[in-house]
Amino acid sequence: MKKIKLLVLICLFVFPFIRVDAATTPKVLTLEGTTSGTSISYNGTTEEGSTAVMCKLLNTDSEELDMLSSPVDNKEFTGTFTVDEKKDYIVACANYEGGEIKKITVSFNKETTSNNTNDKETSKKITNSNNVKTSDNIIKFVILSFISLMATISLLIIKKKRA
Repeated sequence: MKKIKLLVLICLFVFPFIRVDAATTPKVLTLEGTTSGTSISYNGTTEEGSTAVMCKLLNTDSEELDMLSSPVDNKEFTGTFTVDEKKDYIVACANYEGGEIKKITVSFNKETTSNNTNDKETSKKITNSNNVKTSDNIIKFVILSFISLMATISLLIIKKKRA
């Protein structure tokens, strides 16, 4: 019976390490782009809760050319890329914390954009290239690890003293 109690207590201290993502990442809802001279301007809207959007400028072969972070104000964001050549480009934007990527193709031959799509398959490819490393909740993880370790050591010391 004592072994079962000890096992249950140890499990209770391990559960804080199990990661459960209950909340979903806010999505980019709309994305539009226009061309002017050698600039590509983009704007769009996001769901509630987004604070920044990361946008990448890609060539038609999906190779990354430039990347900008745009702040979200009132669920809206804007930004401008400068290019050397007047040809077709892809602008891909997603919430700064990740999630689904919204993509559009921008052409200097047309005034408006086309091919406004969500692409989950290429989102993995885009997301994994040149990601900025962040310390997402690392302090909370270190504190929980330390508390769990101290509790486990305390339980083992108490168990040995009683035995």
